[in-house]
Amino acid sequence: LGPLIGEGIVQYNVTKVEDASKRNALFYKNGVCGTTGSSYVKVKNPYSLKNQNGKIAILINENTMSAGEMTVIAFMDKTNAKLFGQATAGYLTANKGFKLSDGSYLNIASNFVLDRSKKVYLKNITPDVKVDKNSNPDVLSTALDWINK
Repeated sequence: LGPLIGEGIVQYNVTKVEDASKRNALFYKNGVCGTTGSSYVKVKNPYSLKNQNGKIAILINENTMSAGEMTVIAFMDKTNAKLFGQATAGYLTANKGFKLSDGSYLNIASNFVLDRSKKVYLKNITPDVKVDKNSNPDVLSTALDWINK
């Protein structure tokens, strides 16, 4: 997803909403995705988009949750991306892993997530274009219409 999301900081997480100055940044740059100070994913031959400004339609609904919502937040504030559908589930916390004495790990939802403009998400993500589940045209047709305009 890196080439679609774009280079630079894509989101932040903070322990306390009121203390947004102590944020941890998630970035993508030239095939490397990581947090400030440490990279954790590196693609050998990252893909390069032919059209950096192509429209990106993101379909969301109440089944978009957790990691899906984190992915959606990475697209927020991109001028060429738009959300279509219904509000997401609202599992918008980042996890922190703790190593236990027996060597296993326990992940606890401990942080809040902010988009690249530092807007915090506490409840759910609402679409730019609301499309009811049973509407005609449906969400996919609505998104394709926007892409093709």
